[in-house]
Amino acid sequence: LSDGIDAYKKAGKQLQTITSISADDMHKYYGDTDYIVLDVRKPSEYETEHIKGAINIQLSEIEVRSHELDPAKKYIVHCAAGYRSMMAASILKSDNIENFVNVYGGYGAIKKTGLPTEKSVPEFI
Repeated sequence: LSDGIDAYKKAGKQLQTITSISADDMHKYYGDTDYIVLDVRKPSEYETEHIKGAINIQLSEIEVRSHELDPAKKYIVHCAAGYRSMMAASILKSDNIENFVNVYGGYGAIKKTGLPTEKSVPEFI
């Protein structure tokens, strides 16, 4: 559109907004048992280290696995730096999962806050 977002609004189009928080603000949400941390990094990144209690659905699978998420629950969505989580957030919105916040700065910024982390130990059979 030549007039940008104003023309988009005037055309009666709905704007999609995504709430983003800083890694420092994540403390407010992480302690709330109503929130689930959703890590959208690749499984190899998640297994190396992740926020304690986080679940992992990588971005490339979020659309086909979003049915595994409860729309009534609240989520803290993050990736490594913020780009993938923003894309995942957009997909979640389109799948009617709207109770979430996106963490800008991603895991790199989160790790600096001192939130508890853990590593996944591979299972050997």
